[in-house]
Amino acid sequence: MKTVLITGAGRGIGLALTKEFTQNGCQVIGTYRDENSAAELLTMKNVTAVKADVTDENSLKNLESALAKFTIDILINNAGVIGDKAPGLKELNVKKVAEVLEVNTLGPMRITQLALPFLKSNSTVAHIYYR
Repeated sequence: MKTVLITGAGRGIGLALTKEFTQNGCQVIGTYRDENSAAELLTMKNVTAVKADVTDENSLKNLESALAKFTIDILINNAGVIGDKAPGLKELNVKKVAEVLEVNTLGPMRITQLALPFLKSNSTVAHIYYR
């Protein structure tokens, strides 16, 4: 049985990927930030759901503890935010841009770095890009 780590598995694309992999016989480790929006994930079979935020180093300790029980075949960095759709530079909210960079750029780097000791030598690492 293959083991897949999916960030942002509580809803949207991450939840859809989780369903697909579990229906195909995989064990999934799925991260989520909020129990309310991850209700379906929390009841799924063959899923180890872990509360973790890619921007919060302390919450990633939960993920690291969970990963210690697995060897990962596939890592999917899916957690992401779309951000502000400002029409131009003048209207751009710099704080929102910083949040997008934190989540969409540094988040996958943190997760990949954390997961490295648990990845098989022939593992696949994928990044979902939001825009």
